[in-house]
Amino acid sequence: MAIGLILHALTGILFSFFLHLLFHELGHMLGGLLSGWNFLYLQIYNIALVREERWFSLKRVVSRSFQCIMSPASLYSNPYVYNLGGCFANLILSIFGLTGVFVGEKSIVIFLYAWSLFAMGVGFLMMNGIPRVKRICNDMACHLYLKRDSVTRLCHNLQLISAKYLIKGATYRQLGEEMLNLPSDEAYNDILAYQALLEYYYFLDMDDYRGMIGALVKVKDIEKLSDSIQSCYYTELVYINLMMKIRQYQQLSMISKAGSSFVLPEALEIYNMEMFDLSKSRHTIFGIKGDLHFERLKAAYDTYRELLAGRRVRARRRLIKAIEDISNMTCIYRGEKEFCIRQLKVLLNHFQP
Repeated sequence: MAIGLILHALTGILFSFFLHLLFHELGHMLGGLLSGWNFLYLQIYNIALVREERWFSLKRVVSRSFQCIMSPASLYSNPYVYNLGGCFANLILSIFGLTGVFVGEKSIVIFLYAWSLFAMGVGFLMMNGIPRVKRICNDMACHLYLKRDSVTRLCHNLQLISAKYLIKGATYRQLGEEMLNLPSDEAYNDILAYQALLEYYYFLDMDDYRGMIGALVKVKDIEKLSDSIQSCYYTELVYINLMMKIRQYQQLSMISKAGSSFVLPEALEIYNMEMFDLSKSRHTIFGIKGDLHFERLKAAYDTYRELLAGRRVRARRRLIKAIEDISNMTCIYRGEKEFCIRQLKVLLNHFQP
């Protein structure tokens, strides 16, 4: 009897967790649809339902995530219902579970499942409904940022419109500076900081090194941002330093758009590359499986280390293998994939005889 109850309790906890996880993302989707937004994709772990030109496709992708991404009808569409739709879904499911606690009190099995559903819902509501910027910027923290100023709302919607085109295969240079530019000199929250990173990607794609640095220096108070954004920021900070060092090793100068030699500003230069462990360090860079930008960074990092050891041929082979590996990855954002391949090809060109 006791073992059976324990098994029911464990099953109820697991079932409730995954049900709330699914309902949370479906809540975002319903909130977006009610606001007139367009469905882009729903990803549950490594399975993604992606909207294509005429229909939908089910893909097994390399990334691991739980998210529902939608695109606004315009830059000024209301983002609030979409953003908080997940919390509302968890709340409704929790109320349903609480009702089951009282209705099924005479059956211990029903009580266990209903209580698990309610308790897990409370956990999800605390996780997403209490503003928190730690591992990620959670739903309520994003909601407060969106309510606070119009520039953040504009950037939020721009990012989701950009996602639509990246899925279709457009690269950052094709999206253009107007769509990716941060309309501010300071990025002081996660949403603005990510817009600054998109601006950086655009200039990197355009081989405009001054514009690239100009975008990164907009990010302020990096320690106050989420781990996720910090990881993206430090990934690119390490990448541009590696790019500089690889070119210096090959005795190539960085040429700006104006035609003059370009030197990395001292504030962004990394003198000791060993302080950056690519998986974990005080400058946090998380290697998430399927993260194309991290794969690009790993390839550049390995190439640099091979060059330091005097193994130029192996350095070149490492870049070729990375390009092949990324090319074979099944990704949602095809444009992001093309961007990363292009960056590695730019590095590979430095090794041509």
